[in-house]
Amino acid sequence: MYQTSQESPDSISGRGSNYNTIDDLLEEIINDSLQLIDHMTPKEKKFSLKKLQTMLSQTDDEELPKDRSLFPPCHKYLELEDYRFLVKDMDVAPIIVEKIYQHESPKIVPVLMKELDMRQDEAELLFKFIVNGSSAVNRNLLALKENEWYRLQKIILQFILNGLKCEKWS
Repeated sequence: MYQTSQESPDSISGRGSNYNTIDDLLEEIINDSLQLIDHMTPKEKKFSLKKLQTMLSQTDDEELPKDRSLFPPCHKYLELEDYRFLVKDMDVAPIIVEKIYQHESPKIVPVLMKELDMRQDEAELLFKFIVNGSSAVNRNLLALKENEWYRLQKIILQFILNGLKCEKWS
C-alpha cells in the first residue's frame, strides 16, 4: 500500500486512510455501513424476525415506520441516506448484496436450518434468494414516497416471514 497519494497516481487517499484502488475504498465504505445497520447475534436475529412478523400482523401501514430497528439489513440499508446512492449504482449494488449476505448468513443460515429443518446448502440458497430478491425490489422502489414504500415493504416482509413460518419458531 502506498503511504501518500503523491507516491503513486494509483493510490486513493481519503477518509483518513490510503487505498490502492477504488475497490479498497468501496469495500471500507460498505463495511462501515453494514456496521451501522446491524449488531445482532443469531439468537437476537431469530427473535427479531418473530417480533417483526408479529408487529407486521398487528399494525396498520402508517404504524410500520415507528419501529424500523427490526427491519432486515436489505431494508435498513436504504434508510442510510449517506449510503443510498451506492444502492442505486448498478455496478456497486451487487457488491453490497453480497456483503449483506456474507455479513448476515452466519446469523440467519443456522436459524433457517434449525427452524425449517433444512440442510446447510438449502438454507444458504434460501437466504441468498431472500437477500438478492429483497435488494432488487428495494432498489426498484427507491423512487416511491415514504408511505407507499413502507406499505409495499410490509407486503414483501409479510410474504417472506409467513413463508418462513417465523411464528412457529422455538
